[in-house]
Amino acid sequence: MPAHSPIWSADCKPGGDFASKHFDGSFMGKPGLASIGGVFCNNSGRFIFGFACYVGATFAYVAEAFAARLALKMAKDHNFTHVIFEGDSQLLVNLIAGARVRVECKDRETLKVAYHVDGVTDTTGTYRITVADDHEDELCESVLISSPQTDCTAKTPGRDRSRVILTNNNGIISNIRNANAMGFTKDTALSGCTQLLKQYQEYDE
Repeated sequence: MPAHSPIWSADCKPGGDFASKHFDGSFMGKPGLASIGGVFCNNSGRFIFGFACYVGATFAYVAEAFAARLALKMAKDHNFTHVIFEGDSQLLVNLIAGARVRVECKDRETLKVAYHVDGVTDTTGTYRITVADDHEDELCESVLISSPQTDCTAKTPGRDRSRVILTNNNGIISNIRNANAMGFTKDTALSGCTQLLKQYQEYDE
């Protein structure tokens, strides 16, 4: 998580029963230097507070994801329970809630599954799974199980699993592990995919 610093402040509180959050990321180059920012407003459109920070050299969608993640954290830190998030990243808008994910660990020699535990993604497309015991002698991965969207059930090749190291005997002090992003592929491509892929340099042309 990048360091952040508020650039505005106000004493007003969210009005009514919700607040709105507008976030965005900007970058120069592919990849290039990137910054993120956002503002929180109440349901009357009144400014509450905002933030902006530099996140280093990265791609556009990564900057957008940083902005969304930081906005979610700030909403939680301020105890906002009803928040409408607004952004212009189609990738973030299409995050899947309710997808089933599994952490499984296999014996290094037999490759048989020795341990597994399931979880479900929340409204931000994020999952948090608590793993029991140390698995130094096993090969562990986060694995996609199923999607709740009937038109988006095919696991994307190369993004259907992510290796995770589940031991504290490797010098890592924290008990938290972050897996790489995984995803499903829609049956029918969304309009604008060609332009989006060009923007994110998935292919040249």
